[in-house]
Amino acid sequence: MKYCPDVWKGLYVKKISDEQVSIGFCCINENVRLDNVDNLASFVLKKQQDFVHAMDSSQCKNCWELENTNNQSRRTGSIQWFKNNNIELTQTNELLSLDWNSENICNLACISCGPVFSSKWREEIKQYSSNESVKYYNSQKNKFWKTLDLSKLRRIYFNGGEPLLSKDHVDILSHLKDINQLKHVEVCYNTNGTVLPDKKIIDLWRQSKLLRIYLSIDAIGPAFEFIRWPAQWGQVEKFISEINKLDFNVILNITCTTGIYNVLELDDIIEWHGKHLKTNSQGDPVSLNIQPMTAISYGSNCLKFENTSKNTAQQIISQCGRIKQHSSWQWIYPKLISAQGNNDWVFYLDQLDHHRKTNWRNTLKLSTTV
Repeated sequence: MKYCPDVWKGLYVKKISDEQVSIGFCCINENVRLDNVDNLASFVLKKQQDFVHAMDSSQCKNCWELENTNNQSRRTGSIQWFKNNNIELTQTNELLSLDWNSENICNLACISCGPVFSSKWREEIKQYSSNESVKYYNSQKNKFWKTLDLSKLRRIYFNGGEPLLSKDHVDILSHLKDINQLKHVEVCYNTNGTVLPDKKIIDLWRQSKLLRIYLSIDAIGPAFEFIRWPAQWGQVEKFISEINKLDFNVILNITCTTGIYNVLELDDIIEWHGKHLKTNSQGDPVSLNIQPMTAISYGSNCLKFENTSKNTAQQIISQCGRIKQHSSWQWIYPKLISAQGNNDWVFYLDQLDHHRKTNWRNTLKLSTTV
């Protein structure tokens, strides 16, 4: 049987409203609504049984897909993390790793995101749509984390929205400090790199075992600014500079989510990473993880490789350069050669241009394929 430590020692929590959450094993595991917090234990047990008896089921398909192309998955990475931290890999239930989907407040409206995960998206879309699908359920008062036993926690991963705009991470880290556990915890963030931490946050970080920051960078320069509208590339450069000034070690990692829209930008990212961020200020290597996009919104769905036309996919393949030497090509190429879509993404990006007064055809290298 394939083993995944997150199945027995991990938990992913996504707030839905002030009262409700959805639960999974990790941030990429299929999550399901939990209607009653008192049922958490039996709910997790049911998901564990599903994993044991049907490991190839959809709830873990992201990991199986990556592993089938000899790429590292969340599962294999998690196994390595537990081994590196001398934690026994057992099927004993204990909460050691928590993925916390923080308040879905965000200052960006990335083209692959949508109103469910970004307040900036909601703000924009309400200006030209009354569609009920953009209805937003406030979850700022949701304190589900207080029902969890965090006394043995060894790792916490904050996602969003933009987690640095939320109070959740401050509240949880403060609690871990109060119970004398923060010094044992590796604290991780998935951030867009446009929000600088304040002194209180830095003081909490300093007291943790290790701080690990995953920067979401899907392109550089003008292409980045279009993809992660209305961010400015200079904000990311400043964020990196300020993080590198901290007087304690911070592990930086680059997470590059990839689809049709930015596959031709990957050469520039690889070159920038090699020249400017191969290591952090302490000399630790900065990884560049190029991962497939998951369908979390209309935008992300139509921008997936599978949804481009066969002709466009062939043109993309012919223009790809050094990315063909990167390990991610092992999963990118099969998606491109099997593409059978109809290029709905062209209409989608044109719509965004109309609302945002941008011009993807003058910004993205993808324009050469249409």
